[in-house]
Amino acid sequence: MAALTLPINKVVMLFGRMNPPTPGHINGLCIPLLRIVKDTAMTILEGKLLADMSLESLVYNAGVVPRIFITDTNNGTRIAKLSVVPPPPVFTDADSAKDKAARLKKYQALVRANENKSATMLGPKNLISKYHSGSQKRKKDKDEIPNILIKDPLMENPLTVQQKKYYIVTMIYNSIKGTDLAVSIEVLDKWVTSEQSVFSAIRICLDLVTSPTRCLNDITFVMGREESPVEQASREKFCSPEFGINKNGDILFPGTLNCHFIDRLSIKTTVAHSVPLTGAAEIEGNKDTSETTATSMSGSKVRLLIYNKQYDELYQLYKGLINKQDIDLLIKQVREGLYIPASGGGRRKHKPNKTRSCRRVKYNRRNR
Repeated sequence: MAALTLPINKVVMLFGRMNPPTPGHINGLCIPLLRIVKDTAMTILEGKLLADMSLESLVYNAGVVPRIFITDTNNGTRIAKLSVVPPPPVFTDADSAKDKAARLKKYQALVRANENKSATMLGPKNLISKYHSGSQKRKKDKDEIPNILIKDPLMENPLTVQQKKYYIVTMIYNSIKGTDLAVSIEVLDKWVTSEQSVFSAIRICLDLVTSPTRCLNDITFVMGREESPVEQASREKFCSPEFGINKNGDILFPGTLNCHFIDRLSIKTTVAHSVPLTGAAEIEGNKDTSETTATSMSGSKVRLLIYNKQYDELYQLYKGLINKQDIDLLIKQVREGLYIPASGGGRRKHKPNKTRSCRRVKYNRRNR
């Protein structure tokens, strides 16, 4: 069928950290987003549909663009930024003494703030390294590590954006294979991208719309519904007509976003932890609290499963979405991103090598 010469009419987006990506992110956000994309495309095309049109053909002909934005921050880049000292100010003869003093004072304040932040924020990495190095294995340190892996901002993003994208694309592809939402890996690779903030992601979506009257009404923002009223209210701010207006009353984004809230999936698992866990945090900085058997499989729980070496649960959790080789790779990459040595971690105990034991027994018998 010849493609209809339609402009880009709508963009359907979601924005999340997904570090690491979980089945909850895929089945609870990404797949529903694709369903919304299809429904939007079918509404636009109306009677111009063919029964055998694929999702790729639908979105192309209807002018609907799906975008799954993931944040591009990770633990390594955040830590690296902490050690960067701002350059000193450069003065010229034209600068007044008052201006020089003000700029110098501001620079000194930045240096002090950077030093204080570095000392505070580098603590988690140093504590984990110190505990696993064997130099100081205090019970207090050991008990503190799970809290850090869950709560500390420096430990929330063990995977790089490239690593996250690989797992997200692979899991979506395996989930929709053979269904009415099926598309190729190459198409998904274009639909999943990265961005620094939710505001820049919305700006990109607005720029994608080709209509001269484009506005926020052309964008559907898919989000997970928060159980906490406070966190839910913070998400609903995106849906307010005032969202696109700054403090001075200037209209930055005309119109109002179409917000589509999705209830969290009920995926239960047993995770050993000592503090409330952070939620899926689809929007950077937003969190919720949850119990041991939680209603959503958040990245924090996966991080803790990996730290505690609860690999059997991980294999079961990701079964059918990625293969065992990819699960093992995910475990390795998360542990590296959390600065956990190969032998470090929690619950699983070392098992002796039975083959070596048997050989030793046989050797001893021969020499009696």
